[in-house]
Amino acid sequence: SDVYKRQEYMGLLALYSDQSKVVQLSSSDFQMRVIASKEIWFVKFYVPWCVFCQNLAPDWDKTADALEGIINLGAIDVEAEKSIGARYNVQGFPTLYLFIGDKTCLLYTSDAADDLLCVD
Repeated sequence: SDVYKRQEYMGLLALYSDQSKVVQLSSSDFQMRVIASKEIWFVKFYVPWCVFCQNLAPDWDKTADALEGIINLGAIDVEAEKSIGARYNVQGFPTLYLFIGDKTCLLYTSDAADDLLCVD
């Protein structure tokens, strides 16, 4: 649908509208909102031009709605926020991480990770 087409946001292409429950993260708030949080975060690392990332956007929105108050869903544009992408060695798009307290779990990368990988 037209809602999920790329939107211009502050000069950048954004996949999520202001009405979305998906939290658009940046390098300036990632540490405070996700890493230092006691809440569970499911974060999609993406680039706006990636067709797979665009195709995932409607389902990411629906999941954020369904899990509101249980798990936070976030998205971070690693083209705009290169330091975060480098920190988590993001090389394929989308890449999905689950952050639970002091654990970071790589759940999916388009580079074909077959196993769940969690690190403390």
